[in-house]
Amino acid sequence: LGLFSDTSSSITVELASPLSLTQPGDQSLLQFPVALMAESDTLYTLVSFYYVDSKGQTKLIGAANNIDHTGKYHYSLSWQTSPPAGDYKVFAQGNGGVLTAKVKISVP
Repeated sequence: LGLFSDTSSSITVELASPLSLTQPGDQSLLQFPVALMAESDTLYTLVSFYYVDSKGQTKLIGAANNIDHTGKYHYSLSWQTSPPAGDYKVFAQGNGGVLTAKVKISVP
């Protein structure tokens, strides 16, 4: 008689985002000007910040270069001009196409 056994196991690996938006926080009510900040374990020559309006249109806020490297690479941009009052999503994108998660913000 041919006896056999089958064994399987699952492994879950949670990878950190290669680029994270650290400011503003999710659900923030913004007062302008606003400091936008992102960080990464990887050096990007350029990180651009964007917002998405209620119609789904993505608009460039501006671009930032690496400002320091203390453990991680940090990118900062001062968002000077307020969009119209409403709810938006903000995110950053590194050169090469890497995106942060989108955070929800409100502009009074």
